[in-house]
Amino acid sequence: MIAKTTKDQAIFPGHLGEPKNIKVSFANFLEISFIEAERSADLIDRANESALLYNEFALETFRLERIAQAAHAYERAQKGMAGICEGCEKPIPSERLEWNPDATRCVKCQEEYEKMGRSRQV
Repeated sequence: MIAKTTKDQAIFPGHLGEPKNIKVSFANFLEISFIEAERSADLIDRANESALLYNEFALETFRLERIAQAAHAYERAQKGMAGICEGCEKPIPSERLEWNPDATRCVKCQEEYEKMGRSRQV
């Protein structure tokens, strides 16, 4: 015996049954999609917030390092050591001091210091 089918059942044969189930299944799909979209938006918002916090932290860390370097350079100036490299004890080139007045090392000594991983002092 051949079962009688409706037009909707012919379009969606055997998968969703009666047309009312199609509507319910589509409604469930939309609801699940909306929930997933909200979760995705929340994840994206959290990722953006984390990135912003990381950037703020990095900028604050850099600012504090610069303040510490300026204080260190000031202390050296008070001792009459301004413009003298901490590494090789030779004069720091005036071009470097013009670019960075708080420099306490020549470029070569600063590069060696950074390679040793002690600091990001400039």
